[in-house]
Amino acid sequence: MIINASGFAQRFNEQPTLLSPDAAHRMEYLVRDSALQGEDEVPFDEMCAAAYGFSVTDRSKPFVYSDGLAFIPVQGVLLHRYNYSWEGATGYDYIRSRFDAAVADPDVEGIVFDVNSPGGQVAGNFELADHIFNHRAAKPMMALVDVHCYSGGYSLASAVGNIVATPSGGAGSIGVVMMHVSYKKALEQMGIEVNLIYAGDHKVDGSPYKDMDEASRARFQASVDRSYNEFVSLVARNRGLEPDAVKATQALTYDASEAKRIGLIDAVQEPISALAAFRKELSGSTNSTGGNAMSTATTPEANTNASAPNAEENITVSENTVDQKARISSILKCEAAEGRRELAEHIAFNTDMSAEDAAAMLAAAPKATQAEATGDAFTRTMDNDQHPEMASVEGAEVTEQDVAARISANWHALNGGE
Repeated sequence: MIINASGFAQRFNEQPTLLSPDAAHRMEYLVRDSALQGEDEVPFDEMCAAAYGFSVTDRSKPFVYSDGLAFIPVQGVLLHRYNYSWEGATGYDYIRSRFDAAVADPDVEGIVFDVNSPGGQVAGNFELADHIFNHRAAKPMMALVDVHCYSGGYSLASAVGNIVATPSGGAGSIGVVMMHVSYKKALEQMGIEVNLIYAGDHKVDGSPYKDMDEASRARFQASVDRSYNEFVSLVARNRGLEPDAVKATQALTYDASEAKRIGLIDAVQEPISALAAFRKELSGSTNSTGGNAMSTATTPEANTNASAPNAEENITVSENTVDQKARISSILKCEAAEGRRELAEHIAFNTDMSAEDAAAMLAAAPKATQAEATGDAFTRTMDNDQHPEMASVEGAEVTEQDVAARISANWHALNGGE
């Protein structure tokens, strides 16, 4: 799947945007990388869940589902009218459709928004935030910040009602920015003159081929101010804060501990422990998270520590799960995985085998042929055999011992045995 990089950049030109000050490198990455996902790669949303040690238990659902939890990524730059998610960008349409499906699914006990975003477009953002806010009492849910939750990303997280950030994370940047680029002087230096022929006094306001006049600047500033006031009101409602307190942040970004102190988030906790506690509480309550019952109230007092488990409830998780994303990626992308896709996925998602051991096992296993791309592994292995019915094969008598030996050899080859 190919993206139009220049088209993405144009979305942010002369439009109010919800981006943090450090979003420039994210935008550069977005423009530079022209591929979302290769056909052979694991979907990015699955990788997000796998990073915390959660494997998909039902791939028939339109969202990533793992034993009662629905995972919805809010990753990278956030875009309007875009129905995909990858490391560089996530669409509001993507988030909304997965969220609605998770809310309606009776198998889903809790919803986790996996947030790591510098923000994105104003268009579509506040509408989605309102939609999440209006449905956040439907099921227990949490916004898990790992690592950034800024501007447009924060507006969505605030709508969830329960925000837990990793200790090295950050939140805030409650502000709006608009950019205007003028090519006029550069074109003049190249000897190029652009003549704008138009009707309507404001038809070419903000044109990159002329300097911005004061009247145009004032109108653009008014648009930014309107978006900013709406952003402030939205956060104040979602977090139960006074609008003046939200404005007082002046679009600053805060580390996790400071964000908790001023009420922008509810708890600071290592993500795997937070998820383990969230899942544990779901088994005993229909509307709880962490060590305390989850409130649907909008005040930060009601939500404070809503996701933080009591000290005795902290769950120790194997260190092997911390780098699950890198381990899974290494297994699935290693040279030995070529032609052995199903076995590679089984090892990556259902075992704790290291990438090195997995590569060795895959190298020892037979490759699947094109015809073997469908059906279960055992059936494909059996289909590879000649399946004699105790009759002769090219004149040779085949015994039960021969058949058993071949089945055993195939089984060991499939499972990486000697």
